[in-house]
Amino acid sequence: MGIAKSKFQSLDLSALAELAEQLDKAAQVAEEQAAAQSKAPDELSQHFRGGASASAADSLRRKAGLLQSNATALAQLSEAVSDVYTGLSASRDAVGELLRAAQAQGFQVDEHWRVTDISGNQGLAREAAWRSLSEQLRAALGGYDSADQGAVRRIREAVESFAVPQLDAPQGASAEA
Repeated sequence: MGIAKSKFQSLDLSALAELAEQLDKAAQVAEEQAAAQSKAPDELSQHFRGGASASAADSLRRKAGLLQSNATALAQLSEAVSDVYTGLSASRDAVGELLRAAQAQGFQVDEHWRVTDISGNQGLAREAAWRSLSEQLRAALGGYDSADQGAVRRIREAVESFAVPQLDAPQGASAEA
């Protein structure tokens, strides 16, 4: 694993949980705004008629749809961040349990994750315990790395689901510049 043991042990993943909560609240607000804006075209058409009214109503519908799409994307991002928090926390905790078990069994794990027997005991059983612990630690660290890489993919996919509004060219403007 590329991260030093002390940095790994000081990881504070609670910011992910807080971010998931904030994103969920933002999704709820965006959902409410989209619902309110989706009513605006009907209200407009009750008081205003003609081509300008139809154009404004179409624009409001598109904007309400964009808001709804982004409210959904915010909810998906919130869920992704929450899942990432859960997965990374579980992986981090598994490594922590192995570190505590190593210490309890008379092993030391250095900054570069090398396991050393400091008990003074020798024998085949002790060597087997060292090998087993080293393999379990390597697997747990690999699990954390996999969870971390999966987190990057999951969050990137959720962010890419946001709708980006198409900007209308000003009247008289040409697409060629």
